[in-house]
Amino acid sequence: MKKTFLLFALVLVSTTVSIAQLSEAHVAYAISIESDDPEMASYASMFENSTLDLYFNDDFSRVEMDMGMLMKMATISDLKSGDILILMGGMMGQTAITSSKTEMEGEETEASESRVALSKSKKKILGYKCKKATVTDADGNELIYWYTPKIKSQSIEANDIASKIPGLALEYETNRDGMTMKFLAETVETKLDAATIKEKFTTQVPEGYEVMTYKEFTEMNGESEDEE
Repeated sequence: MKKTFLLFALVLVSTTVSIAQLSEAHVAYAISIESDDPEMASYASMFENSTLDLYFNDDFSRVEMDMGMLMKMATISDLKSGDILILMGGMMGQTAITSSKTEMEGEETEASESRVALSKSKKKILGYKCKKATVTDADGNELIYWYTPKIKSQSIEANDIASKIPGLALEYETNRDGMTMKFLAETVETKLDAATIKEKFTTQVPEGYEVMTYKEFTEMNGESEDEE
């Protein structure tokens, strides 16, 4: 089940944003996890009050996920160079994963196989008019996005999921392994102060983190899953 959360979190790794009217913003999402299966529901309760925070300006983006007892994860993307730093912390220790645009090119194939269906369905979230998009990946998993065209989505990779949706999702959900994960924006701040920019957009690895490349991390993760 940890794999489910990790895979969904890594969907965000290559996702960065830029804004049509805005040059910077902070979007805070609440995360809810539900299941009809009693055992899965008990596991999901470990992630009560989980959150996701998205920060960005013209040069950087940062995605922070706080998944309660499982992990905390921050992904910092340099929009100019394409370099990415992922900081993961939890019960298994602290790991810093470094990646360049070249290293992430292998992830492009899977995203390019995803199908996006845009719908005429609409609803308002935080005053923004949002439209519905359904993304189906190569394995048949569906992700439902409610996006606002007022905030345009842009990615380091030309063919990933973010580039296929004409706006930033203020609500999205997926169902995997019998669990439904839903992300709902609670606030949109349209200005970042200097202290926040300095703190959130640094690519310096903090002390105490084990450093590895994205390739090393995915290979190690794959081996541990096979053993289980």
